[in-house]
Amino acid sequence: MINNNNKSITITGKIPVSGISENLEIHLIQITEDKLRNILIENQQALERRNEWVAPFGISLTLLITIITTTPTDSFGLNSSGWQALFYFCLIAAVIKTITTFVNRPKKTTIENIVDRIKNVRSGR
Repeated sequence: MINNNNKSITITGKIPVSGISENLEIHLIQITEDKLRNILIENQQALERRNEWVAPFGISLTLLITIITTTPTDSFGLNSSGWQALFYFCLIAAVIKTITTFVNRPKKTTIENIVDRIKNVRSGR
């Protein structure tokens, strides 16, 4: 039962409703499927690139722990100082890779940024 005079509504006699708010404005976005796929693929690739620094960081951490906790011995035709130099070289390379991938990772993308790209709007958000 709906009574418009005093804005009192009762649905099936069980739930009293004090009013109805309407938000029916529609903003329609038209885009072709291939453009939408390209935008979503680019966003997915950017999300994956944001975490590329994790693998070299894990390798760096593993090499650092190995250097700290082990004493190299002569084996496989390489003396102990050679093994130590090899581990330090690998550690330095992994740290450099970690830093470069972390610094060059894409900016964080928000839902608003993705919608703006779909709408073909350039915004400073």
